[in-house]
Amino acid sequence: MSEPILRLDKVSVQFNDTFAVKDASLTINEGDFFGIVGPSGAGKSTLVRTVNLLQKPTLGKVFFEGVEITALNKKDLRQTRLKIGMIFQHFNLIKNSSVLDNVCFALKAAGAPKDEIKKKALFWLDRVGLKDKASLFPSDLSGGQKQRVAIARALANEPKILLCDEATSALDPNNTKEVVNTLKEIKSHYPITVLFITHQMEVARTLFNKIAVMDSGKIIEQGLCYDVFANPQHEITKSLVSSSWHLELPHEVFLHEKELFVITYSGNNAYEPLISKVSRDFAVQVPIVGGKIEYISGKPLGILVIGIQGNAENRTAAINFIKTQARLDRLTYKED
Repeated sequence: MSEPILRLDKVSVQFNDTFAVKDASLTINEGDFFGIVGPSGAGKSTLVRTVNLLQKPTLGKVFFEGVEITALNKKDLRQTRLKIGMIFQHFNLIKNSSVLDNVCFALKAAGAPKDEIKKKALFWLDRVGLKDKASLFPSDLSGGQKQRVAIARALANEPKILLCDEATSALDPNNTKEVVNTLKEIKSHYPITVLFITHQMEVARTLFNKIAVMDSGKIIEQGLCYDVFANPQHEITKSLVSSSWHLELPHEVFLHEKELFVITYSGNNAYEPLISKVSRDFAVQVPIVGGKIEYISGKPLGILVIGIQGNAENRTAAINFIKTQARLDRLTYKED
């Protein structure tokens, strides 16, 4: 098995008496679109900055392409950083430079041959759909366009891995979709590895093939993105996944249906007529309050909010059967 492109071994970052990151270990393979999610203040951004040592770990080791970069001297670290591109939440573009010059800047800083700089910059602007904006300035662009310039700049030196620190968090839904589609398009054509930090679970299920969940500086759960959404284990993960489905319901629904459930069913089961089977075989009524089918990593994941009406014995039998076919959670009303 080949060496992972990135490995974090028990990384901790301490500020005064507080650990922003505590004992975090990750393995990211070449070609992964790996996401780190979690609530605000979970330590996600601090952790991603240890990858290129913008934040030096207090404890632990960081390995890039099998080399411990936490042990490198300054010269070797600079060379390694050329293989690690990074984009930020607020773009970090040079305001008084044109779009083209912003991308050229990264190439000049890396010592690219002068006769290749403009050609490469225009190539990557074309890849993010902004070649026609080359002469404009950042103030002339939308938020999504600014972030696409930042992507072109980060990729201009053809890094092995791209770090994205809350790259869509400052954008509205339309601009977020624009950036997400740009990254998916680039990823489909180039074998780059991406490590993406976000608290937006909608972005997570759209982009990632693997995911880690952080809370209070610790990695509390990780695995294939589909598996984590289909069957979250930790309470924080369950809350993040649940809120991303937008299953909040008005109080009036709970007055009509005394008990509501969320069914999550995966793979081929997402297409099965489970509700009609339960109604027929267990003599219960199953009103559907809401639901949809999402696709994560190209696989379907079904989500339904239902009630179950009938006598106690039949309801219990129906609930037990559903649990053999899908994930079933009770949905409780939350006061504002």
